Amino acid sequence: MQNEYSQLLLDVQKKSNVTVSKSRDLRFLKQDIDDNSELGIGFNTLRRLFGFLEKTTPSISTLNILSVYLGFSSYSSYKQNIINYDDWYFQQNLQRIQSTNTVTSEDIETLRIGLLNSANTVYFAYFFSYFIEKNNIKTLEEIVKRIPKNGISEANNLKFATIVSLSLYRIDEKNAFNIYKRLVKYDNFRNNVPLLYIDYSNLHNKYAKILTIVKQQSKREDDALFVELMRFYWKFYSSKKYLHIEIKKPAQFETFHRVLQGRYYAYLLLKSESRNSDVEKKIIFSCKKSIQNKSIYEISYLLEEIIPSLIFKKNFTFLNELVNTFYEEILETDRWSSKTGHALSLIAMANLNIEKDNLTIAQINLNLVELEKVELSYSDYVSLFYYQTKLKISYLKNVKDDNKKIQLIIENLIQKTKFTKFNQSLIDFKIS
Repeated sequence: MQNEYSQLLLDVQKKSNVTVSKSRDLRFLKQDIDDNSELGIGFNTLRRLFGFLEKTTPSISTLNILSVYLGFSSYSSYKQNIINYDDWYFQQNLQRIQSTNTVTSEDIETLRIGLLNSANTVYFAYFFSYFIEKNNIKTLEEIVKRIPKNGISEANNLKFATIVSLSLYRIDEKNAFNIYKRLVKYDNFRNNVPLLYIDYSNLHNKYAKILTIVKQQSKREDDALFVELMRFYWKFYSSKKYLHIEIKKPAQFETFHRVLQGRYYAYLLLKSESRNSDVEKKIIFSCKKSIQNKSIYEISYLLEEIIPSLIFKKNFTFLNELVNTFYEEILETDRWSSKTGHALSLIAMANLNIEKDNLTIAQINLNLVELEKVELSYSDYVSLFYYQTKLKISYLKNVKDDNKKIQLIIENLIQKTKFTKFNQSLIDFKIS
């Protein structure tokens, strides 16, 4: 029996992004299974399955729960479709479908089963991009319309968004915008491409036009809030007038994604001329609520946009309070939504250490930042905060050569993003 379900246990670990090597890993796995399937699973059941208690033959009910978690109707369905789940057979099927330049109902089912395996997401992204480059809107629409909402693994959907977005950037702009206009009305496409690949580098041109299409096509309150917030960020960082911009908190705000909630709080912090204690209290309350609900990884989602706003506003008092109160959730969690969040947390620590005159520790914080691994859509945005922090250190250490080199890097980033508000750092921390 072990040989029959060992692959099932491997696939469950892949989907959850939890590699079980210690008993405590099972708590993260249990939470993910409970959160993403109607039927939960017992902790001791998982301990027996993974060998931390004396093993017994798992019941068909247990195997069904794990199979449903993977996206299958039952364990029997999992076994029947395992060949489509395999990454190599899935790639072969993608090549076969491409050769026909269209998709059938059978092809859609093949794609659905294959996408239950998170390892297949990247292959599917390049498959989807093939039809983008062919400007085959009919087939693209058929795929987006008929693949279920859970067709793309959450653990890898940012990779899908990046590959597809860059494919759309490479083709003729008119054709690209036609594809956006046809596909944005579908949740699968809208949520997994333009609302996930948040392109800070092109807020002044291409991405602004894409956001306009989203606003025209979607009637969702959270989508409308996102578009308005991104337009505010553009005006704020590009030194345009922003104080008149009033964005109301929608009635369904508490149901929105935690990153979007954090983005709204960041807007309030950036817009305030001085510290906003009411907003700060709401952020603390929201973080504590996540701990009470045993969803501590949501704190990293919430703070992903709040942290840079606090750095930019030089609100190091509240930033320090957040770090001290939620140190483990901010800096030691293994459930960051992306490398972006982890990089920003280290940049925040560096700024706090600069404030404490611990320049050596601040430099160590920055040395741990892996800029090359930050998501492409955020890369220039995060780099501005990173090099702004490096500029401070070179200024305070009076290292003229480093100071001059970093100034040039920041100037190039400002030229690319048009975020001219960062010019102030070139004035404040330039060695004469």
